[in-house]
Amino acid sequence: MKLKLNKLNIISLDKPYPPDYGGVIDIYYRILSLKELGIKICLHSFYEVSDDNHREIPHIENYFYPRKTGIQGLAFRTPYIVHSRRSEKLIDRISSSKGPILFEGLHSCFYLDHPALKNRKKIVRLHNIEWDYYLQSSYSESIFWK
Repeated sequence: MKLKLNKLNIISLDKPYPPDYGGVIDIYYRILSLKELGIKICLHSFYEVSDDNHREIPHIENYFYPRKTGIQGLAFRTPYIVHSRRSEKLIDRISSSKGPILFEGLHSCFYLDHPALKNRKKIVRLHNIEWDYYLQSSYSESIFWK
């Protein structure tokens, strides 16, 4: 099967290497499969500030961005898991690069509707049934700001 896709930007909710838990195992092996098909991958990954081990996936472009945790990650209209994964460097790099953008998980969708990306092909790959999980979780929380 020959694809016409030359380059793909992937925004990952977490560093997928080493693939050591469910969500990143899936992302890691998808990247390897796409690479085997001859697609150039540009990977953008978020990480926890306490985890400074930035291990790159060999032979692809790797960029790492710290999550904005604590108060920096809070917003009234955006879920914490999304709002904490934003970076000016990321939007600058993504908007100046070519190729479609794959948002891995709801977590990585902060820039989905950003004006700089309005003419770009975008794909969102939801993991499990995230939207339902977070909706149901919100019903069980009695403190408004949480």
